[in-house]
Amino acid sequence: MNVVLASFLLTLVWPTRCLLLRQDAQRDLHPKLASLLAALNQTARLKLGSDRSRSAAPYLRNLEATLLAMAQNTSQIPAQLLHGVKDDVMTMVANELKPRILTEHRQIQSQIAEFSGLFAKCEGVRGDGLNESYLKQEALPVLIANHEACRKQESLLQDRLEACRTALQSSRLVDASTCESARLLDRIPEMSVCSTLNGESAEAYHRRMLEVFQDRLKSIRIRRLLCENTTGALHLQESACDTQDQEVKHQRQSCNLMQRQLDSAACDLSLSMNTTCSKYQACRSQATLSYDLVRNTVKARESNLHDEWKALQHIECILEAMVGSDIMRAAQDCGRAIYSVAHLVVNYITMPSCQPCEDLAEVPGTSDYNATVFAGIPANAPVAECAASCCLA
Repeated sequence: MNVVLASFLLTLVWPTRCLLLRQDAQRDLHPKLASLLAALNQTARLKLGSDRSRSAAPYLRNLEATLLAMAQNTSQIPAQLLHGVKDDVMTMVANELKPRILTEHRQIQSQIAEFSGLFAKCEGVRGDGLNESYLKQEALPVLIANHEACRKQESLLQDRLEACRTALQSSRLVDASTCESARLLDRIPEMSVCSTLNGESAEAYHRRMLEVFQDRLKSIRIRRLLCENTTGALHLQESACDTQDQEVKHQRQSCNLMQRQLDSAACDLSLSMNTTCSKYQACRSQATLSYDLVRNTVKARESNLHDEWKALQHIECILEAMVGSDIMRAAQDCGRAIYSVAHLVVNYITMPSCQPCEDLAEVPGTSDYNATVFAGIPANAPVAECAASCCLA
């Protein structure tokens, strides 16, 4: 009988003519047994086939039906042959069919478990991006403080320049007034100055004229000297204001450079955060889509595996009943039995919640950014127009 069963299971062509005749004789005598072996052969072939998505449950149900039909009239089958069929079928179930189900369960469970790593990878993308952003963000307070200190120094220089310009305006007024007085005095006097007084002698007249011209000459020299002094002071004041004006310009250039560095760093941070968000969302979207597809496939295959396992359990129960004393009652008990598939339940992962994206609240060039970053900048040292790549006008 074992030779007969093996030939049906593996569809081998035996070279011994006697065995073929014996096989044909057994099959002719027991057509239900031949049907059982054919069903087993189909199930075995399904296991070895390339289409793993097909369920063996229909073939196993066919096998169940054949067994139930045989169980109703086992008296027609020799006991030795019946025991041999039972042993061979039980062996195939235990050594081939059940291990196949367990192996496939491990495979689909592994498929599901792999997605834990995939979702963790997405969180890793987000974490790495945030760490990079945090490092860039740590540099911003230093840049903000340095820029603010620079603008405050610019403000002090601007105050000093304004004071210098105020003093320069006063110096110009003083110089103009002083030099105008010297110019008005530095001229030939009118003839009336040289007129004689009544009864004045020639000696008295010349003595008086000498005193007048000596006093006038002294005044001219004093006024001229005063004009020269105020003009010199004016030139010194102009030079000082020019120097201070250059200092303000150089300071403003330095501050503008610091501001560009600050704005560029903020733009770089904003870009880094946006890039991290895009990568994270793309990773999550792809992982979720892939998981949904695989989960649907696995759920269908899991259901098939449960059906196959229950069918095999039922077959084993019927086979045991066929060699018992009360076959029909035992077969009915098999039909009412509940077979556990707890060990074949797939543990599906719980997708971690998608974390919200973080972006830079204040982008360079916006009023919010200016109000936050440049809050401590003096009014007389205004910031330059934003020239960084992400500036919004």
